[in-house]
Amino acid sequence: MPGCTTSTKVAGQTLLLLHGNPTWSFLYREIIKALRNEFRCIAIDYPGFGLSTPPPGYGFTPTEHAHTVETFVKQLDLSAVTMMVQDWGGPIGFAAATRHPDRFSRFVIGNTWAWPKSDPGSQIFSRVLGSALGGY
Repeated sequence: MPGCTTSTKVAGQTLLLLHGNPTWSFLYREIIKALRNEFRCIAIDYPGFGLSTPPPGYGFTPTEHAHTVETFVKQLDLSAVTMMVQDWGGPIGFAAATRHPDRFSRFVIGNTWAWPKSDPGSQIFSRVLGSALGGY
């Protein structure tokens, strides 16, 4: 499972915060502080981002990250989720949401896109910044 930052108070609807590349869930710390009394705030790290460790053979692709988010949402049985996305969080989160639209109620969208980036440059960028070199 990915790393996860949650608010200590559980109040109201779930707000799932998905970061971009090469950032991590710490990006959302101030948003969580501001909204934790109104929402159950969850900010996850994709494997290998932040303080999380990727499983052996993890390729750091948007498809793998989307599967991680999808698995996370299903394992916690989240519903009526408001999902906030930015940067790579958009295609990652939207991929999970289109496979499980019944689990999502609203979206907060910023500085992102909604289609897969499959060009070689984007794939290389994602792999390098998601690797140990990117962590350095």
